[in-house]
Amino acid sequence: MMHFVAKRLLSLVLVVIGVIFITYAIAYVIPGDPARMVAGPNADAAKVAEIRSELGLDEPFLVQFGRYTARLLQGDFGRSIQTGRPVSQDLFERFPATIELMLAALVLSLVIGVPLGVMAAVHRNRWPDILARTVAVAGISIPSFWLALALLLLFYGKLDLVPGSGRLAIDLDPPAGITGLYLVDSLLTANWPAFKSTVQHLVLPAIVIAIMSIGTYVRLVRSSMLEVLSEPYILMARASGVPERTVVFNLALRNALIPLVTFVGLSLANVLAGAVITETIFGWPGTGSFVVQAVYSLDFPVIMGFTVIVSIGYVVVNMLVDIFYMFINPQIRASA
Repeated sequence: MMHFVAKRLLSLVLVVIGVIFITYAIAYVIPGDPARMVAGPNADAAKVAEIRSELGLDEPFLVQFGRYTARLLQGDFGRSIQTGRPVSQDLFERFPATIELMLAALVLSLVIGVPLGVMAAVHRNRWPDILARTVAVAGISIPSFWLALALLLLFYGKLDLVPGSGRLAIDLDPPAGITGLYLVDSLLTANWPAFKSTVQHLVLPAIVIAIMSIGTYVRLVRSSMLEVLSEPYILMARASGVPERTVVFNLALRNALIPLVTFVGLSLANVLAGAVITETIFGWPGTGSFVVQAVYSLDFPVIMGFTVIVSIGYVVVNMLVDIFYMFINPQIRASA
């Protein structure tokens, strides 16, 4: 067990180092001059050169990368060109909003996707199966930006049922910052107006991100359930008179969800990518919209800091999923 964890930790470090190097190299060759962005369009060449020297942009690539890596090992992500503040401070102030949106979308996609997948498998080739597969194909095929704009136009522009942007109504104060998650903090402090407003602002962006994953979850659960339902022990349980509900939910579904556990960890990158687009459209004050602004202004410290934090989080989550997978699957635990 410890040997397996040690190997995963080593691969984690190598992946993060590779991501940092590749991202820094891409940022280095992208056309554009951050010093010019800082100095402004009317600054003369001498001023731009001075700012470039202050930022260390006039050094060779390997020197810049080595200096950045040395600061990174000390927990220093640099300073944002946009705000002038430490990148870690800017990002961590916005991460709770993104995490809240991602968790809401993940829960929503699982609550809808898993039952639809089970229904499709149990009623194979009948109308519930056709309905579930139609929903799955639609969810996979619809572009997230188009869906976000369509829902925004319908439910905010036409019906005025939900707010159009932001995280909380402008006339309300944020709940006490216990976790940074407005839903959790408003519940812990019994701030019901803030809770209601948070739900109203959260519903549309969470639906947009969830729909991106629902289709995949439906197809995965359906395929896994069909495979498990054809196993001999399931046929024996049915022949022995075990109630169908017990067969489906206690025997089949428990084993069918094993592949889903791994896929949920792997799908976090897609959820985060959808959050970047959705946050920009809905004006959600998370890291996604902040990084989009950083891209427009060539704020490389923010782009790099976001990439490093996300890559570390992604590989850590996948390592935890692998470890959890060992506990729920004895065969993998024995081989490891």
